[in-house]
Amino acid sequence: MHEARCRQYSRQADWENCNARVSFGTARRRRLIRPSSRRAPSFLLVVTPTPVPSFLRKQEPTTRNAIGQPALPATSFDYPTPTPSFGQAVPHVIIPDATISHCHSQYPLPPPSFLRKQEPSSLAQTPPLRRRPTPLADSRYPDDMERAYFDHAATTPLEPRVLEAMLPALQHGWGNPSGIYREAQYARALLDQARDDIAAVLDCSPSEVVLTSGGTESDNLAIRGAALARQHVGRHLITQATEHHAILHTMEQLEREGFELTILSVDNDGFVDADEAAAAVRDDTTLISIMAANNEIGAVQPIAEIARAVKQRNRKTIVHTDAVQAAGAIDIRPDVLGVDLMSLTAHKIYGPKGAGALYVRRRTSLQPIQLGGGQEEERRAGTESVAQAVGLAKALELADHERARRTDHTADLRNRLWRELNERVHPIRLNGPADWTRRLPNNLNLSFPGVEGESILLQLDLEGFAASSGSACSTGSTEPSHVLSAIGLDPDTAHSTLRLSLGQSNTPEQVDNIARTIEQITTRLRALSPV
Repeated sequence: MHEARCRQYSRQADWENCNARVSFGTARRRRLIRPSSRRAPSFLLVVTPTPVPSFLRKQEPTTRNAIGQPALPATSFDYPTPTPSFGQAVPHVIIPDATISHCHSQYPLPPPSFLRKQEPSSLAQTPPLRRRPTPLADSRYPDDMERAYFDHAATTPLEPRVLEAMLPALQHGWGNPSGIYREAQYARALLDQARDDIAAVLDCSPSEVVLTSGGTESDNLAIRGAALARQHVGRHLITQATEHHAILHTMEQLEREGFELTILSVDNDGFVDADEAAAAVRDDTTLISIMAANNEIGAVQPIAEIARAVKQRNRKTIVHTDAVQAAGAIDIRPDVLGVDLMSLTAHKIYGPKGAGALYVRRRTSLQPIQLGGGQEEERRAGTESVAQAVGLAKALELADHERARRTDHTADLRNRLWRELNERVHPIRLNGPADWTRRLPNNLNLSFPGVEGESILLQLDLEGFAASSGSACSTGSTEPSHVLSAIGLDPDTAHSTLRLSLGQSNTPEQVDNIARTIEQITTRLRALSPV
């Protein structure tokens, strides 16, 4: 009786009331029913009276597949596809092997069939947790206030295209990439694709990319990993005075552990002299680390020139660069820079926080600094975060492909802001390179003698502008910035500093508004309480 009823539904192509079940298996021991269709499709429908489980329900279609490629439209296959409503049984088609092979070649490993929308559980009825009020809900910030963000050197908002690429990994790529079952292999496919995309931007081998949790971990792994791995060769390390604390503090810790450390000085613009760097290299120098671009004053170091000079002095010395701020602003391909190790992070280029990478040139010794599993070819233990890796890959790809447009946009706004402030506010000092070609295109570091920088920041925040006084990693410290001290600023001038870093969301109107606001604030503060 049931078989006859199903045959009737097959002739009418009405599947909404047919209690059918999907199965991609063979037709073994099942009755095969050919649907009535004038298209003469080259497949068979497999119908069984078993209802579909709750987790195999219809899922909303997406426009992109799990690795960020455009999803194949539903009408791409030349056969009728019944679309039961959510909660009903789902019929299934047996697709020819050639079609499956073609799909997998373009869209590798689609989400498993069991990763579908699930029934709401009792957990959804759990009372919400008590949450602390956020500053954005503070009465000091009117609901209708339009805010402008000028602190892109600290972090950047998540780009919608990056989020779109991450969503399939967040929804379906939850498997452990180290496993051998299908869920794990799907996550592994996403992870490998992300690694390939990062390697394509860096023009290197995927095996030279170690995924980390961010720039700080990458710096620590590079410095400690290389120093400890080659301490039998030598125990002399070199860095420079304006490095990020992730480098300086790691080097200083190694010095306490018995290594020798040389810290190079910089000129008044924040640059390291390549000849001075080479002169500091000794036969027992195992590592030198020079950041590609400074996060506070925007100085873009001549990394290629420094690396070349160092290698001529001692070809066995490992050259590392922190390219966290440089990504998206300059060409960071390791072969172009001549480096052996390079640190990257995602959240400075409109990617997610908690995602980073370390480039490790082939045959470069590296000792892991955290122990556990054998992930990342035994260089970095811990289960990989698939979604974060996908986000880093997409953000890096966009930053590379759109570098010219992005840098032109921020450089134009930066130059406009400097002209406005230089005309409106006196006295004012530009810290870092005055040669824009040697400076990050989005960076302005300014001192306002006679005014406390923190006071300017607080007033700007109340007026709807977000900025900073220096490195976000050092916020709260009463000491002047080590970067500003290294380029010769006295403590009073250093404490009157404001860093403005522009991004893709900024507009000329916002630039004019913040320039006018800074003029008003500095005039008022100088009149009330000069430093």
